[in-house]
Amino acid sequence: MSAMVNVTGLEDPISPCATEVSAILVSHGTLTDRVRLLIEIKYARKASDFKDIEKQVMEDSVAYLANTDSYDKILVFIYDDSSSSEHHDTTRRALIGIENVTDVIIASRPGRIPPRNQRP
Repeated sequence: MSAMVNVTGLEDPISPCATEVSAILVSHGTLTDRVRLLIEIKYARKASDFKDIEKQVMEDSVAYLANTDSYDKILVFIYDDSSSSEHHDTTRRALIGIENVTDVIIASRPGRIPPRNQRP
């Protein structure tokens, strides 16, 4: 089985335009060539991380799009390890309101997987 997404670039962790908390950025080969899409991946460990993520994406969107001709749009993916679904809609609406953020996908930790602090 071959990979569906060909990852062509990852963020330099010491990039001067990254926020204090590391983000993972992925660009997709042929898709990026057409729509110049940057995918920002965030990890919410606790419910309070959602406000921080909103702030980080806002700051990153200005930095990433102003300093390059490589990207026009940002798709945000958030993995919610805290299973705090009550924050999903508010965060999604706040991020969609940022210029050039095209979509926000938030995936919660499945209930059958124990919380991080209870895993072996």
